[in-house]
Amino acid sequence: MESTSTATNTLDSTAVDLIETEANDTIATATPVALTPELPHAIATGSINFDFDNNRDVDATEDVDLYAFELAAGDTIRLDLDGAGATMPVQLAELILFDSAGNNLATGIFTDPGPNDAFTSFLPYVEYTATEAGTYYAGVSAYFNLAYDPFTAGSGSGVTFEAFNFNGFGDYTLGFELVNAATPAPAPVNPVPDNPASDAPPQVSLRTVAGTYALDESLIAPAVVETVSDLGLSPADGLGGAAITLILATEGNIGSGVEVVVDTGIDLTDYLFTFEPFIRGGQILGPILNDDGKPTGLLLNLTAPNALLNLTLLDKPEPETDG
Repeated sequence: MESTSTATNTLDSTAVDLIETEANDTIATATPVALTPELPHAIATGSINFDFDNNRDVDATEDVDLYAFELAAGDTIRLDLDGAGATMPVQLAELILFDSAGNNLATGIFTDPGPNDAFTSFLPYVEYTATEAGTYYAGVSAYFNLAYDPFTAGSGSGVTFEAFNFNGFGDYTLGFELVNAATPAPAPVNPVPDNPASDAPPQVSLRTVAGTYALDESLIAPAVVETVSDLGLSPADGLGGAAITLILATEGNIGSGVEVVVDTGIDLTDYLFTFEPFIRGGQILGPILNDDGKPTGLLLNLTAPNALLNLTLLDKPEPETDG
């Protein structure tokens, strides 16, 4: 499968597309992306895959797509990775920010997909403020391909996760956003429930259940244990942990679904992993963001009389107290 990418400014329909053709696995061959105060947004569409015609010495798990862009001191770059296309969208992948010397400045993780994708994705997000002017590089690679040398093609290797029905490589989009004094971040625009008008709208009630679970998902305690690492658990790796389950009961005509907002008013990234959680009886339509762009809640579409949503809590190094 041929691997090509285009980078298109999302705010200006007259912007020229930037087209990448393999190979672009190294800093020397990175695809350039022009970000300016006038054109501060771009989006690259590409594929982590095997390309026989242009990059036959690098297999899909070794493939890396590198993008180059300029930052001034004090500029902030926001990089947002998402799956793309209906044929083979990537579901787990890596995102790394390098400087021109190949130093790893920031690595995205699947437990933090970024504010706009909170609770809807396993794909990473990176936000970084440059301390000095220069050329910086965003690298997209297969899942677990983190140790590659950005100066040497095929120097690392990832995994496919085919046995788990996850695509560790495939098609993606990578969003670029330049934020500085001349291009401040726009205010968040939250989704709102879209329900048909009714004289007797359905009524939704919410209750929560807290628990801490072992590796085999058996219950350790019917409460939240904040320092679960002391119990040998690792929620970031899916190895047990504390969770809060939201149980939503709907009375009345559900039809094709009832959209509801659950908003805590607090920054959930201080307490929860924001990767896509387990849900039954509904779908997560998107996050609710505060004025600072931090996720505080969720917009849900409830499709069954009883729905549940499991939210995994962060492991605190030390338990919080009231004192």
